[in-house]
Amino acid sequence: MILLNPGPVNVSERVRQALLRPDICHREAEFNDLIEGIRDKLLRAFAPGGNFVPLLVTGSGTAAVEAAVTSCLPPGRRILIIKNGVYSQRISAIANAHKMQNMDISFEWDQRVENEPIEVALRQNKAIQVVAVVQHETSTGMLNPVKEIGAIAKKAGRFLLVDGVSSLGGEEIDFSSYNVGLIAGSSGKCIQGFPGVGFVLVRLHPGGATLLCLRRGAERAAGGGGGDPHRAISQAGAARPKPHAGHSDEVLPARAPLVEYPDRLHPAGGRLLRSPA
Repeated sequence: MILLNPGPVNVSERVRQALLRPDICHREAEFNDLIEGIRDKLLRAFAPGGNFVPLLVTGSGTAAVEAAVTSCLPPGRRILIIKNGVYSQRISAIANAHKMQNMDISFEWDQRVENEPIEVALRQNKAIQVVAVVQHETSTGMLNPVKEIGAIAKKAGRFLLVDGVSSLGGEEIDFSSYNVGLIAGSSGKCIQGFPGVGFVLVRLHPGGATLLCLRRGAERAAGGGGGDPHRAISQAGAARPKPHAGHSDEVLPARAPLVEYPDRLHPAGGRLLRSPA
């Protein structure tokens, strides 16, 4: 079977075998070493500059996004959410559920995000601290211009919170030049593991007080404990995100075969939301 959706994905035999390892206690040094190995892999793959802290979340990609969203604001500040699909709507729903001060800018699902409304919102609302965006909107396949949005946010003295659940390891993103403050991902997507482990990479920077809650959680997680389900963690440790996997030279060879799929879908009654061109 070939899975064509962003996740769950086809996994290697190495990852499958990791699920068969003997039981281990989550408070033992062996488990701590496993956690540290995963954290190290995430940093080498996505943040080789060393200015990020990885936090593992034993849950879905949405759980990781929720951890990021609910930890990104100090009292009195607001989050600007760019909405153009199901998963950006979910970020808004998370913010509303936690009674956060959020402001939404909505676009049609097949519409490219425009810069001007974002610039105006940041200029007119000084309380906005974070701009939240989904890099790859799974519901439509829309790839949002995270680099452009990050530049706008940086010029205005803000930073990005990115839902990278279905894009990390599959699409280009440079955390530093894209002005990423937090980015959420998942084991069951482009890094080719089974579902069950989410993660958030949190930037270390002079304004780090805004991210203090999540950073402290990440630092405590380095000490182990917390009752993480060890089989989910074990398979995540066997997954192999490529070093610098966000760079285009790693991504494009894997993307090239996608041009074949429309011709296969049409005879089966499938249709494209937009033309690939």
